[in-house]
Amino acid sequence: MGRTIHTTRFVIGAMLALALGALLTACGSASAASSAAKATPTCAPTRAAKAVSGTISATAAGSITVTDASGTATQVQIDSNTRITRIVTKTAADLTAGTNVQVVTDSAVTAAQRIVILTGTTGSGGFGGFGGRGQGTPPAGTNPACFRRGQGTPGAGFGAGNGNGTGSGFQGIRGTVDSATSTKLVFDDTQGQTFSCAITPTTIIQTSEQGQITDLIAGAKVMVIGTASGADIVARTITIQG
Repeated sequence: MGRTIHTTRFVIGAMLALALGALLTACGSASAASSAAKATPTCAPTRAAKAVSGTISATAAGSITVTDASGTATQVQIDSNTRITRIVTKTAADLTAGTNVQVVTDSAVTAAQRIVILTGTTGSGGFGGFGGRGQGTPPAGTNPACFRRGQGTPGAGFGAGNGNGTGSGFQGIRGTVDSATSTKLVFDDTQGQTFSCAITPTTIIQTSEQGQITDLIAGAKVMVIGTASGADIVARTITIQG
């Protein structure tokens, strides 16, 4: 009789242990499922920005090959989103009154190193950005840390930045031409301050124009900015540099 009671207690104890184990397992699974449901979505991978500058060494349908100064060749893929611009050399005669310009000059504004005539296709300096932090409310299920909305606009591939900037003893001033001769430029900046600086034989005067894919010929010097696709680049902007 004593052995029967002992056996019965052992069986009941084992059953309780199994039931408790099952309950804990269920709770653990529910907790894990709840944690998984509340987990913040991971950021989707993004392709890294990539740039190359050099000479077009080959062309093909939908792509060009750009060889840089070191001899490295990079295949550049071109699609409907690729923006092509051409840098065009101008003269002081093109600096008519009212023309919007970006002037790169020394810190004392005595001589112009570069004058960029700004047009509808010319950015306000540089190549523009690849997008800034997103604004507004992220879509449901999106990790807020990953939410981005591109804000950059491809520029002309030259210039001194947006507005007035300083650095390395030079500054870029954006403004409007008052008058110009072959040797002097007078212009007002965006705050209405008037500047007068010399135009010398070494002053570069340029603008940019919309280019066509037919302008991408072997021997042309280009700057390409886009996203990496393996060892290639999917071009966002291609600037033909003269």
